[in-house]
Amino acid sequence: MISAIRFGGAVLALALLGGCAGRTDVRATAPSQLAGMAETALFSCAGVPDRQGTAADGARIYVYQRTAGQKDAPSVQIGLGGGGRHVGGGLGISLPVGSRPPDGCEATFTVRDGKVASLFFTPDQDDRDACYTIVENCLPAIPARQ
Repeated sequence: MISAIRFGGAVLALALLGGCAGRTDVRATAPSQLAGMAETALFSCAGVPDRQGTAADGARIYVYQRTAGQKDAPSVQIGLGGGGRHVGGGLGISLPVGSRPPDGCEATFTVRDGKVASLFFTPDQDDRDACYTIVENCLPAIPARQ
């Protein structure tokens, strides 16, 4: 019974780590992966941009913003663990001290001649999950680029 709990915990931990691995480097890999994607495909996978404009050279600029929600709210976590023949549990309560702006991400796409020429993530915002949600639906479409 205990070994089944340990095995289940290990599988859950690996699944959670695996889910985070794809999001960790999206800001580094997505710009090169999405370069060349058709503008219509960008709209299909990323949706309607939050802002758009035209650069002096005629390139189209599309800006997508995502916020991760309020992270300063109090939260309660419950944990359960075990090792050997012992099982234990815990309860944690976090209370925010001070305040900070909500985490988020801003992605700016530059489109020239109907294709994504560049993608830039705002550097001072460090929320990988929010950045991932902007491009997550575009990443499976990369091989087709249509």
